Amino acid sequence: MKTNLEIQSKMESLTQLVDLKDDLADQLDKVNNFIEELQQEKASMRNELETAGDYLLEQEEKTSQANQTALELLCKLKDADAEIESLKEYIVQLKSMINQYVPVKGDHVDETLAEYINNNKSKLQVMFVRMNPGIYQFGSKKICVSVEQGRIIIRVGGGYMIIDEFLDQYTTIELEKALREGIDPMGGP
Repeated sequence: MKTNLEIQSKMESLTQLVDLKDDLADQLDKVNNFIEELQQEKASMRNELETAGDYLLEQEEKTSQANQTALELLCKLKDADAEIESLKEYIVQLKSMINQYVPVKGDHVDETLAEYINNNKSKLQVMFVRMNPGIYQFGSKKICVSVEQGRIIIRVGGGYMIIDEFLDQYTTIELEKALREGIDPMGGP
């Protein structure tokens, strides 16, 4: 009986080994399936990584182009600012030339009045316009101007005033008239 018992014991031992082999085969299949899933995920992640890399390269190129455009615009803006400053200076020069009263050559009264006007621009708010020798339009008022002993004298009504007194008295009146009528007191449109 020993042999039978030995055989039976051997058989049980072999059955256990077969069961163990079957368990190991199942586990190996599961591990192989898991490895296959991981390889598929790895391939999928690699594709996603390549797509993300391409996207990042594309965005980097767009950013680089945007930066280049921004630099070009900044240079143009700087040039435009310089041109604006240059134009402002030119306008100031033009204004100073425009605001110069140019007298009629040989007309002593007009030359003296021009010198006064050009030296007292800040004081003058209404322009003198020469009509005839010695006759000027000051706003809506027609006046006679003469020079006596180097002083500018203006005949108003029946009397005379020096130019500073005349301007003090009549500038405000003429400015108010010009405002009511919508006229530029300095002779512009």
